[in-house]
Amino acid sequence: MRETTPRVLVVDDTPINLELVATAVRSFGYHVIEAHNGIEALELLGQQNVDLVLLDYLMPDMSGLEVLKEIRKHYSALDLPVIIVTGFYDANIIVEALQNEATDYINKPFEYEVLKARMQVHLHKKAVEQQLLQAKIRAEEVNRAKSNFVSFVSHEIRTPISSIIGFSSLLQHALQGANAPAQHIEHLSRIKAAGERLLKITHDILDLTQVESGRLQLNYSDVRLNELINAICTDSEPLMAVNNNQFRADIKGNLGIMHTDATRLRQIIDNLLSNAAKYTNNGAISLSVSSHDTADGKQLQIDVWDTGIGIARDKIKQLFKEFSQTHDPLTITANSIGLGLMITRQLCEHMGGTIAVESNQDSGTTFSVHIPYQPILKEHKTQQTIDGTV
Repeated sequence: MRETTPRVLVVDDTPINLELVATAVRSFGYHVIEAHNGIEALELLGQQNVDLVLLDYLMPDMSGLEVLKEIRKHYSALDLPVIIVTGFYDANIIVEALQNEATDYINKPFEYEVLKARMQVHLHKKAVEQQLLQAKIRAEEVNRAKSNFVSFVSHEIRTPISSIIGFSSLLQHALQGANAPAQHIEHLSRIKAAGERLLKITHDILDLTQVESGRLQLNYSDVRLNELINAICTDSEPLMAVNNNQFRADIKGNLGIMHTDATRLRQIIDNLLSNAAKYTNNGAISLSVSSHDTADGKQLQIDVWDTGIGIARDKIKQLFKEFSQTHDPLTITANSIGLGLMITRQLCEHMGGTIAVESNQDSGTTFSVHIPYQPILKEHKTQQTIDGTV
């Protein structure tokens, strides 16, 4: 097991200076490794664990700056702090050393307490950063394990859920033909509806695990947009009728062909329409789809507007977080576990697009999505708009 006492490599070509610095460092309670020149220092670094280097700047054959450059080829500033020790102050030397990732510098002759304080600061910083890095690695491992487990369970659940939905439909059809009591048929309808909702939740959880693990894949093809949007509108009419909402679609002209993932594009629009339908009663919902030429190429614009309950200002930032709830579940009975909008945002970003929202409580909400006709390989950030301000 590695000892806990920090190990400090002291490098100086002048024996008396080397002894002076080494003695000081030992008095601070650190383990000292001595090197009489740059070449010896690099050899020792390859053989022993070192926590910090005190490196003399002015040395023959191989200067401190040259040694520093070689160290940084193998060790980052996080892995190995290097403090340059110089016998004279020259701003150019210090700037060049810092530009080559020297951690700090100190002038000779030095104050013992100053040297001790600087070493303590950098050793403590290194220890904390390494602890954070290890915690991050452990958290990522746990998250991957969680995602893999959830993905496995979700896959296993889908099959029995699909069977429940399928057999419910068969029984419902059989009972209708046999003039069975309406109550029995209604019970089967509820079983089927519950199964379909559970299947939707399972799909959302699978999407979430794919996003978290970086395994979300897009299947691009040429898509006739007008055909896709018209199909979405037709399929959405029963959803709009549940809460007695009026639905209007405005497809602005011939949208042409878009190179995209048709399934994921449909999922984005379905999620936004479903969200609008959940939080709107006896109101209006509108879907507007258009295309625009921009400096970055042709873009598809999708706007979903509703006259629903809206979103409070202080809740806007929660919209795109997983499992977020922006309304009181005791007063709002919409069936949602808070994954739809988070997944929608992730899909938009994976497709090179953005999503924005404008909303005020009790006065409706508008979601606006922009997605390029051709995939763009760069990061896109989510935009959140409040009262027209991005």
